[in-house]
Amino acid sequence: MVEESGRSRWAQLQQLVRADRSLMEDQRRLLLDHLTWLPKVSRININTVAPEVLRALAGDGESRLVDDLIERRDRIPFRTPAEVAALVPPNAGFETALLDTQTSYFRMQGYAQFGMAEESFLVIVHRTGGKVSVIHRFSP
Repeated sequence: MVEESGRSRWAQLQQLVRADRSLMEDQRRLLLDHLTWLPKVSRININTVAPEVLRALAGDGESRLVDDLIERRDRIPFRTPAEVAALVPPNAGFETALLDTQTSYFRMQGYAQFGMAEESFLVIVHRTGGKVSVIHRFSP
C-alpha cells in the first residue's frame, strides 16, 4: 500500500510542476529530475542542492546570484543559513528561508546485479540522530 500511495503522490507532484505556467517546459523537465515527495516539509540544503533547483528558487534575473552562491559553496561550504542570507541582497527575490545547511532526508538511486538477477531501485531514507531508516522504496 505504501508503494501505491507513493506513486499516487508522485503523480500529483508531477502534475503540479507541469501545471505551473510560470515555468518554461525545459525548466519543468529539469526540476522533475530533482523532486522528491517527503512526508513533511523540509528545507533545501544549499551545500548539496542542484544548480537547476537554485535557479528555480531564485527566478529570472538572479542568475549571477545563483552562480555566486554555487561558487562560494563549492569553495567553502556554508555552515549556517545566516551565511547564505548575508550574501543575498534584500530585494533579490530569493527566498532564503527555504534553505538550510543540513539534510535529514536522502534520495538514493542504484542498480544491483547478482548473476542473472538484476534490480534498479530508488530509496528515500531519513536520518535522525544516529539512526537511518528507509521511509520509501520504489522499484521501476
